[in-house]
Amino acid sequence: MDLSAFYSKPAAAKGKRLLQIDSSPRIHGSHTRVLSGEFVQAWKATYPNDTVDYLDLITHPAPHVNEAVAHLLHTGSAPTGELAPADVAAIALTEALVDRFAAADLYVLGVPMYFAHVPSTLKAYMDHLPYFGRTVTLTPEGPRGLLEGKQAVVISARGFDYSPGSPMASYDLLEPWLRNAFAFIGITDVTFINLDGLDFGEEAVARAMSQARAAIKEVVARGTGQPKASGMSANTMKEIVERFCRDFSDGNVEGVLAAMAETATWRVMGSFPLAGVRDRQEFGRSVATMRSSIPEGVRMTPVSMTAEGDRVAVEAEAFGKLTNGKIYHSPLHLLLEIRDSKIQAVREYMDTYHVYDVFHG
Repeated sequence: MDLSAFYSKPAAAKGKRLLQIDSSPRIHGSHTRVLSGEFVQAWKATYPNDTVDYLDLITHPAPHVNEAVAHLLHTGSAPTGELAPADVAAIALTEALVDRFAAADLYVLGVPMYFAHVPSTLKAYMDHLPYFGRTVTLTPEGPRGLLEGKQAVVISARGFDYSPGSPMASYDLLEPWLRNAFAFIGITDVTFINLDGLDFGEEAVARAMSQARAAIKEVVARGTGQPKASGMSANTMKEIVERFCRDFSDGNVEGVLAAMAETATWRVMGSFPLAGVRDRQEFGRSVATMRSSIPEGVRMTPVSMTAEGDRVAVEAEAFGKLTNGKIYHSPLHLLLEIRDSKIQAVREYMDTYHVYDVFHG
């Protein structure tokens, strides 16, 4: 078996080593291939000292784990006795795959959703990674991953809307499985950029691609999968959010914009007309024009808040009366990133069915 397609010796680098893995069978026209490539290009432009390794699991699929490899992964050593040439080759291949994976600092995966899960090509590849003594070990408390400190970014494409709070959310087996698989080998810093609702026409695709590109920009700008600590206390960040909610409720556009960084983005999650990414000025205009259909504005009242790192998670109640007499009254969730005392990014999760019924029904 020729191992050259699977093994590339990591080049010496001053910066991080990226391993880009594509698993879509669509060589042409794949959303995840396009975006994983754009992520790597943006990363290299921002961090030129970093190096990139590339693995295509369609042109070079990893074989399924056989009995000899299963023994190797479970015990940390090859089976005793004389091995068949095929088993020798299979063990050498697994060693090469693990060497290549462990050498990376950041993983960028393009993953289409297949039957609510990852493609079998990716599953077959990742079955080689839980290697006793190299990527995982046993402790009295149970298994502990050995690849701590590494990060992963997963760009996934889904036909339906599996976002949190959607009717299909419970069918999403892709994200939970990948999070657990990475955590098992010690990688807990995993960021997902999910393109939802791609089966609902060209507008839905364009909207999902726009949201994904905005998310890629955010992640690359941070330089890591997870945001860095803000340096502010949790109470200070909560006060910023409370003031922002008051200004929003009062229709105080000047106050709303003052709370946001110049490059801030507001992203409404989901696949419906109001979803998408707005920059600071666009969001300010939307707050100002909201009063044409909701004269008294939308009251956004925080119910609970949790602050950690540079993020504040908010559970809030939204209320507004439209000119047509309909009432908008719904819970919503906000995830805000705050650095340098400014809101850098917001993700808004809402009851999409209620919003559509009130504003478009």
